[in-house]
Amino acid sequence: MKRRGARYLGVLRGNSNSAKTKLLAYLDGSNEVSYPKQQIASSGLEIWVRPFMPGLNTAKKVLQVQRGRGNTGDLGNYFQTYAFQAPAASNQILLPGWIAPRVVIVKGRGTGTRKTSQLTGKSYRTYGGKSYTYPFGAGGSPIVIDEDAAYRTIRGRVKAANPEYLCSCVPGTFS
Repeated sequence: MKRRGARYLGVLRGNSNSAKTKLLAYLDGSNEVSYPKQQIASSGLEIWVRPFMPGLNTAKKVLQVQRGRGNTGDLGNYFQTYAFQAPAASNQILLPGWIAPRVVIVKGRGTGTRKTSQLTGKSYRTYGGKSYTYPFGAGGSPIVIDEDAAYRTIRGRVKAANPEYLCSCVPGTFS
């Protein structure tokens, strides 16, 4: 189960019968809820990254398409050594199903406001803000081929310039 849906398992195991009733009504279709959908840009920004794979020619890069906001202002500066413009055709490789690791940065986060869940009727806190996701790969000089080390470097750059930004990493995977 995805992370978002997993938290509702706790409601089913808990003691709140009204929350269970509302959630089960939603699951069987008798309780309709509507949450606003965020609009996502349809075009993507081409970003090329070096996979974190020892032994792979370090000039080779894989295309990752970043969907969403094309202009992220100051945030793009943190990724200069970990993402690249389109390389020469001889340095482009295809890794079907490979998804580059991504850094998620949240900026403009507030102190939190209370809301009530439409699914369970329980109260929760939301913090707002905007999140930006960036794929990254091996980079630097000498080339860093450790995903965790690259993430720590990027996170350090972000936090040094903007201590209030939240920064997390989604590891690279093969789908």
